[in-house]
Amino acid sequence: MKEIPSKILDMLDVRLNDQLSYDFSVIPVADVIEKTLVNLISKSLVKQKTNGEALVNVPVTLFGGVWEPTWPSEEIKQEALAGNEELIRKYLGTNGLPSYRRGEVIDEKTGKRKPTYLAKAAIAFNGQWLNLLNLKFKGQKIGINNVDGTLNMDASLENLNRLIKTDDFLKEHGDKIRIAGPRIPTDAMNIKEAVGGGGLLGGGGVGWGPPSPRPEPVLNLLYLTKV
Repeated sequence: MKEIPSKILDMLDVRLNDQLSYDFSVIPVADVIEKTLVNLISKSLVKQKTNGEALVNVPVTLFGGVWEPTWPSEEIKQEALAGNEELIRKYLGTNGLPSYRRGEVIDEKTGKRKPTYLAKAAIAFNGQWLNLLNLKFKGQKIGINNVDGTLNMDASLENLNRLIKTDDFLKEHGDKIRIAGPRIPTDAMNIKEAVGGGGLLGGGGVGWGPPSPRPEPVLNLLYLTKV
């Protein structure tokens, strides 16, 4: 509202009953003020704002055998490796990270299903992701400290990667490890991709180690090749 004189702006006031002090119709530049207010509301409420950066997707096939997948529990791992196809699709996908999975049927008569399960991405553990270690789950902080009180990054990452594979943790904190955004070249805001956290990586983007500066998310090959 820089172009509107301060005396006119002073007329845009409200009484104690939250009603305008002056009717817009008596203000000389009412049309300008109305357009400005509509523009401000549109920018604040209507237009979507993004928080993040451009991410170059990398197929998980480039990292075959470089890091060991994390399982929610040893029992689930053994059951999956024994040939449980459902668990393999849920935790490993076709080549290390799950792609999108269709939700189960919840109404046999109508064929209605649960929402589609998100594809999973593994991404370097740095920036805002570090705040995940401050979360609490079942009364326990995710970050694990050494005896001297310093953060044990290896143990903390292992604990976090185990938890993000559990359904209970995802119900409570799943929104905090979700990545959403337009996929280039189709970058319209109404055509967006969404993936869930499948792993947080240190040591140069793979394996365990100190936080990595590389932000590229690692994804299932089927996700990257779909059209």
